Amino acid sequence: MIRTVLTASLLALATPAAAELYCVASVSQLHNAISAARLSLSASEIRIVAGVYDLQSSTGVDEAAITIRDDTGLTITGGYAPGCAGGLPDSQPQATILPPPFGERLMDILVGAGDPEITIRQLSFRRGRSLTNNAACLGVQIPAQVTGRVNLLHNEFTDCIGPAAGCAVSVNLHTASLNLSNSLIHNNECGAGALALAAGPNAVLQATHNTIVYNRTTFATPGAIAGMQVGRLAGSNLVYLINNVVYFNGDSDDLDVRFNTDIAGFARSNVIGRRNDFPPSMVLSNNSAANPQFFSSTYYAPTANSPLVNAGHTTAPFGLPLKDFDAVSRPQGGAYDIGAYELPQEGFRNGFE
Repeated sequence: MIRTVLTASLLALATPAAAELYCVASVSQLHNAISAARLSLSASEIRIVAGVYDLQSSTGVDEAAITIRDDTGLTITGGYAPGCAGGLPDSQPQATILPPPFGERLMDILVGAGDPEITIRQLSFRRGRSLTNNAACLGVQIPAQVTGRVNLLHNEFTDCIGPAAGCAVSVNLHTASLNLSNSLIHNNECGAGALALAAGPNAVLQATHNTIVYNRTTFATPGAIAGMQVGRLAGSNLVYLINNVVYFNGDSDDLDVRFNTDIAGFARSNVIGRRNDFPPSMVLSNNSAANPQFFSSTYYAPTANSPLVNAGHTTAPFGLPLKDFDAVSRPQGGAYDIGAYELPQEGFRNGFE
């Protein structure tokens, strides 16, 4: 919680309010704010002014340009106006773009202790590159002794390339939780799925209202994973897959989703193209392989006759998003739409249809 209020001019200099609130408008300010937040004894918030931030690691040798090691809690949100005044903006992720200038890795979240909550919201991760098993755009590694939660909300991941599973987004948790929501993962090229989720004992993974489409695999083997894979590190875990679209990934003999082992949890109201069998320990309801009928191969909102419209599940442990990827209020009509986009009641979006 912010205990003091500073003027917009002070915020624009990335000056902390009670070591908790930072407003950044440059790459150097972003790095400085992340470093300062790590030293804070309380949770911190970093607000990023809308724009393009060309990030670069210090070594350039498969090192992430940004590494978050905050044990007390951190929220990073894009889309703010200069000065960062006011509350949370209703911004599209494309308003705040994080690309590396020379094809390097983008971001790692490596929390080592405590019970922190890390939230990354309204950012577009682009052009991350990795030559190893590291994630090219966003990697999350939380060891067994750490609880807390990582929230990845209303983000975009695109043009991430690397040989690893989950080169766009890779999440490995043991006892912490994940809330991946309202995000778009598209047009990446990865070794075994653009999104890779793995969890250990007492971990809870929730993926809701995500659209994972048109990703490619670097493997030419039939049955390769192009979209998303879900596994477990050890012991039991709990996975909630609710209202996601995973479709049009890879070639006709590639998988959109692969479950690597028996996973306990729930799969409700997902539209998935090609997959192996759901694990026997998952509770299933209203899942479909129907063509989602997007507006186009580059704009993934549903058309009026899409099977995504008003077909979503209504509850999730960590809640469902109140806005869609374009900041349209949810739900419209009789129920939530499946995927990252909601079709407005009048049936029009951005002048199309």
